[in-house]
Amino acid sequence: MQVGSVRRMDKVQDFPSIIDINVGGNVYTTSLASLTRFPDSMLGVMFSGRRSVAKDTRGNFFIDRDGPMFRYVLNFLRSSKLNLPDNFQEFDQLTEEADFYQIPRLIDALKKIKLKRNVVRNQVIRLTLDRDKHGLETLLTVFGEKHILQEIFQGHDFISSPLVFSFDKEQADSSTRAILQEITNHGFEVLTSLSHPEDKSINEWFLIRRR
Repeated sequence: MQVGSVRRMDKVQDFPSIIDINVGGNVYTTSLASLTRFPDSMLGVMFSGRRSVAKDTRGNFFIDRDGPMFRYVLNFLRSSKLNLPDNFQEFDQLTEEADFYQIPRLIDALKKIKLKRNVVRNQVIRLTLDRDKHGLETLLTVFGEKHILQEIFQGHDFISSPLVFSFDKEQADSSTRAILQEITNHGFEVLTSLSHPEDKSINEWFLIRRR
């Protein structure tokens, strides 16, 4: 029976040892052993013969999910190890796929990698600009790890974080822009900026560097 471009098989009893599977338009070739590595997972149940399986018009088994994300799912099934590129950012999407395929060990591996990268790789700087209400002096305070501030503001004589700059009224805006530019020159990007809800003379910026 045809349903669009997908043909429903009411009963599946046997599968070949090598399987072509179409996931969201991306076709993968893998072994039955890999797909059933975790018998209680959705794939383990699907390819055990205990439920019906759809095929596309070319005879590939079909799953209507995120095709590119499936490569990481499949590689985990093959090796029980999760290897992601250093610049991988799509943790939420991959977690959603792991949840759909019901692979708890993959979900746990994702959580561990995400936590490790957030702690080790992401660096955060917070700037607070406090304009004196009488307009006489403006203080710009830069919060961050000491070694990061030393990297960015070489030549400044300070012992520990935070680093405080003092400007007169005329210098405040241009000097703040210059310092923000210096920080972004070192690979940081503005994550968010905001004004203090109770005191509009105070502004804050949060900058992050991902490596």
